[in-house]
Amino acid sequence: YDYSLHSVPVKTTHQIRKVSQGTRKHSQHRHHRTKRHRTDKDKILKKDVNPTDTVKGILGDTEGSGHEPHQLFSELEELCKTENGMEWKETARWVKFEEDVEEGANRWSKPHVSSLSMHSLMELRSFLVNGTVFLDLEAENLNNIMDVLLESMVNNNQLTYEKIALIKSVILRKHRHQFEGMQRTKSHSALSGIALLATSIALPKIKSLADIAQQPAAAPDWTSPPRTDEDLENDAKNVLFMKKLPKDAEASNILVGEVDFLEEPFSAFIRLQNSTQLGDLTEVSVPTRFLFILLGPESAVQSYH
Repeated sequence: YDYSLHSVPVKTTHQIRKVSQGTRKHSQHRHHRTKRHRTDKDKILKKDVNPTDTVKGILGDTEGSGHEPHQLFSELEELCKTENGMEWKETARWVKFEEDVEEGANRWSKPHVSSLSMHSLMELRSFLVNGTVFLDLEAENLNNIMDVLLESMVNNNQLTYEKIALIKSVILRKHRHQFEGMQRTKSHSALSGIALLATSIALPKIKSLADIAQQPAAAPDWTSPPRTDEDLENDAKNVLFMKKLPKDAEASNILVGEVDFLEEPFSAFIRLQNSTQLGDLTEVSVPTRFLFILLGPESAVQSYH
């Protein structure tokens, strides 16, 4: 028999078989290699699984939960001392890559890949475990968010009642963004150029008050449209940078600062049920979904900047 006709490899082995009493006979057996059929489990393992879907399954955010993924714009603000008192100043932002405000240069650094040390990661884990975490908080503005947050922390003995007004006053202070300083610098240089141009123009000589009366009065410009609330809002927002963000982007605001009325760190992570515009908290007109607050005492051992 020609075994080469088989498509499956054949292995021939010898086995001793007892035929009758006192005699032995060799017999040949053919062992065929069985084909392993692919099961559904193998297909699932080989199928590409989206990590986002895995995390949503762990958190319980199914299709009917109401949480849809959005592109995220993150902004870091630090509490700084100025001539007008304490105010929040933008120091970094993230849109896929990280950009930092260069100290002394009043400009943004080049976008680069963010890096996080193991120590910082462990500190963040500690704050999330020991601090306050609010998920699906319903609020319309920053003032309402702070009221609900601070009241809950007082009820859970995480904060004393005397600290409520102090913390709320710090969070609601002026938020100054990097593009505002850049606009102020450009406006100052433009005004200087206009003043220099005006001084170079010779004014007409006026000999008496009668000459002033004969000068034609400037007609009001009725053609220019009046400024609307949207124009005023655009002045307080970075419209140029807004064009770089996706249409459905949401904001994640991070506030970090040092105060003299705390003995222990104060941390809170908040996820809003519905993304909401929070005034001047963000440099672009993007609704906020996440908010992380970290305040700590002034100390030479650990700095929160």
